[in-house]
Amino acid sequence: VRSDLATCLLALSTALNKTGRYENSLTVAEEAARAFILLAADHPDYFRPLLGQAYNNWAMGLDGLGRSAEAVPKVREAVAVFPRSREYSSRDLPALSGPRAGRRSFGAG
Repeated sequence: VRSDLATCLLALSTALNKTGRYENSLTVAEEAARAFILLAADHPDYFRPLLGQAYNNWAMGLDGLGRSAEAVPKVREAVAVFPRSREYSSRDLPALSGPRAGRRSFGAG
């Protein structure tokens, strides 16, 4: 897996989310996440934050399609892989509801 390809997929999924193309973003974010899982196995300090962003984009795509219940586990995965500089609580995560929720960064801090 090439890190530059994974990074481009991440950027593409972000752009697709921002333009409301959630179905496309969902597919691309899932592919980015799978790539970053492999990359993080060898270089976790560098690639885990990018994996968290990919999970975040995956959740945003799901939420944008009205599939908020499916987005919640992806948000949790995003939070789990981000390096922790402090303890988080549920109040740190935005609510997953409504059309604007899909345009936020979940757990990105």
